[in-house]
Amino acid sequence: MNISIKNAPPADYDRGRHDGYVELLKEIEEKILPRFIVGKKHLENCRKINRGLIADGQMMPASSDDSSGFIPGSGNTFAYGVPGAGKTLIGLVFSKIYSLPFQRIQFTSDLLPSDLIGAHIFNQKIGDYEIRYGPLGKGRFILADELPRATPKTQSALLEVMESWSLSIWDASKKTDPQTQVFFVFATGNPIETEGVFPMSEALLDRFAQFLIFDHLNETEEMKQMLEIPKQYAAPESLIPTVMNEKKLVKLRNFRRSFVYLDEAGKDYMVRIVRATRDSAKEEKYFSGLKGYNKKDFPRLIKLGVSDRALGMFFGNLAMAETFRLGRLKTEPEDIKAVAADCLSHRLILSREGNSLRKEYYPYLRELEFKQLLIRKILDETPVYSKRKF
Repeated sequence: MNISIKNAPPADYDRGRHDGYVELLKEIEEKILPRFIVGKKHLENCRKINRGLIADGQMMPASSDDSSGFIPGSGNTFAYGVPGAGKTLIGLVFSKIYSLPFQRIQFTSDLLPSDLIGAHIFNQKIGDYEIRYGPLGKGRFILADELPRATPKTQSALLEVMESWSLSIWDASKKTDPQTQVFFVFATGNPIETEGVFPMSEALLDRFAQFLIFDHLNETEEMKQMLEIPKQYAAPESLIPTVMNEKKLVKLRNFRRSFVYLDEAGKDYMVRIVRATRDSAKEEKYFSGLKGYNKKDFPRLIKLGVSDRALGMFFGNLAMAETFRLGRLKTEPEDIKAVAADCLSHRLILSREGNSLRKEYYPYLRELEFKQLLIRKILDETPVYSKRKF
């Protein structure tokens, strides 16, 4: 595979190794996933999940094989869509492909934080307390099924592990047990049910790198699914091939961090995109093309824009992961545009006027889809290059 490199690569860059990683990712996306997942949009979302798995934190290693100062991952993904779209199946397939210890948590309103984290329990045989870990301590690929069904108290149990990749379990010394080098949360939720669900806090939403929308298949795809169902659901899990493991994934991530780069012009472009979501004075410039929009009736569509966390931890990492999986070293504007809507839209909070515009002129769009439309409008009106000199 021919990798495009616009600038001279570092002296220790191993092109053959990069080719090997890209071919491996291509095998997962083009050969393995289509055997178990039906639908063009579903497969596109799977490629985005793959992007999230190879994204990680900001800390740079000393070399491409060094894991010191390693942040396990910042590509946690929320799959938002109608029931029965195959979100749970997709999570299971990915956990098998990457050979990561899998833990599925079916969230309900009576679930407690200790059910997820674990507890300090007295063991009569040894006459002392010992820690019994919950699924967050045992798993490396966490499927948080129907996360909004849990109470805010239980949802908050995910906050620490998604932010710092550690678990705090009370004991006499207040120990914090560090997590492994790989930890990925794949959460699901659906827009249909309104009873027995709890709104997710903005702090928790902001810890998901990307939100992906899953919808019904088209007619042709549904017919294909009807033909594939016997093989798809009757097949044992052993038929899902393993092509990666935790150690290899760590090396892939380290290699990506060591050689894929985002230049100053790209960083400036990302900063301008994020700041545009907060600049209510310039909304007319970005949203004048929206149906029904005028500044007088809709003075402000976005109440709260994208956070600094999203810019510093998620946006750049996802863009560079997109660059890597496409076989390049330099992150280009098209990579930034490719991840922007999935990474930024769920962080926006609409104003009262924004919700009114959506309900009146875009009733066929769910709130998240309308927010994605706003991000795309901002991308359309934000020039790739500014006059700033570097």
